[in-house]
Amino acid sequence: MKVDKGEAEGFAIPLLGSYLSGPERAYVSEALTSLNNLSYGPHLGKLKGVLEELTGAHVSLVSSGTAGIHLALLALGVKAGDRVAVASHSFIASCSPVIQIGAEPVFVDSDPVSWTLDPVLFEGWLREQKCEQSIPRALVVVDLFGNFPDFERLDKLCSEFNIPIIEDAAHALGGNYKGRPAGALGDLGIFSLNGNKIVTGATGGVVIAREKRLIDRIDFLSGHCKTDTENSLGEYVHAEVGFNYRLNNLSAALSLAQLTDLEERKERKRKIAERYRTALEKMNGVENMPVTPGANHTFWLNCFRINPLEFGVEAATVVRSLRSQGIEAKLVWKPLHMQPAFSGCSSVGGSVSELLNRCGVCLPSSVGITGREQDRVLSAIEALHVR
Repeated sequence: MKVDKGEAEGFAIPLLGSYLSGPERAYVSEALTSLNNLSYGPHLGKLKGVLEELTGAHVSLVSSGTAGIHLALLALGVKAGDRVAVASHSFIASCSPVIQIGAEPVFVDSDPVSWTLDPVLFEGWLREQKCEQSIPRALVVVDLFGNFPDFERLDKLCSEFNIPIIEDAAHALGGNYKGRPAGALGDLGIFSLNGNKIVTGATGGVVIAREKRLIDRIDFLSGHCKTDTENSLGEYVHAEVGFNYRLNNLSAALSLAQLTDLEERKERKRKIAERYRTALEKMNGVENMPVTPGANHTFWLNCFRINPLEFGVEAATVVRSLRSQGIEAKLVWKPLHMQPAFSGCSSVGGSVSELLNRCGVCLPSSVGITGREQDRVLSAIEALHVR
């Protein structure tokens, strides 16, 4: 059952609408009726347990994926003036916490084959750095649209330079890379439970860590740094200034309900991708979104790249046409190094992500999109294709 109209009202076929499969009502009703305080309750502990089993790592539940990245950076000791390397081809949430801490982002371009962060380019830049202070204190790498970068090469490189990896796995819940679960591929990992994700709590996020001490620190920071002991008058004691970044029990209940059919949701996404990819690969001038070897891609968002000379029109023309027909298409994200919010920040490369933004199209990919709706999308694209 589709339950919203996507990121913008007025589109008959949204880019990424939420999808309710059935058990959500019972879980949320239980959360509403069994508690005196809706912020806390048993669904939080249950959700944490399910995610720990899924990832094989330690888990903290937080208010958003963005909050999770902020907390991950702080738990690693990143501070004002430090450098943090960030994949440029991503949504702003991958980097905004870097700025909020007062650190300096260094944006790294994409690999033209996988569209994810280019480890060869990153390695070349690292080896050019002349002093220890210029080495990043952390790397934020993104599982873009549900695909994975070359984590084997990144692991080896970051171990050599002692750079912790934060895996922004907002798009990749339920996926894996060479048998290793998404979210647990770096030192810390982030999931988003936003309304447009495969599993949603309407809002929320998850932080994954290999080391329990990092999760303990994140739990402490996200709860206003409140100590476990109150004084004799029941007053709270705060050892530091922290944040109100905790997940609420209602969102945990909704997320938990959706996780009961995670495999079905992943299979729906796989079939949606297969339908698009089979049709698009028959058109001249179209390159389907890549799948990294060894990756179990979640296909959170389906994208393709256009060669306008062969296809007949530019990507922007395709997007405008689809949107005029009630189909919420978008250009592939503008790279972070091109965003006005980050003007003046350093970048390594940039031409690949700029080309993807100029020539890439994102298509409606809701878990609940129907075959008929996909056919309408494909027919609209086919009508623009010059044979």
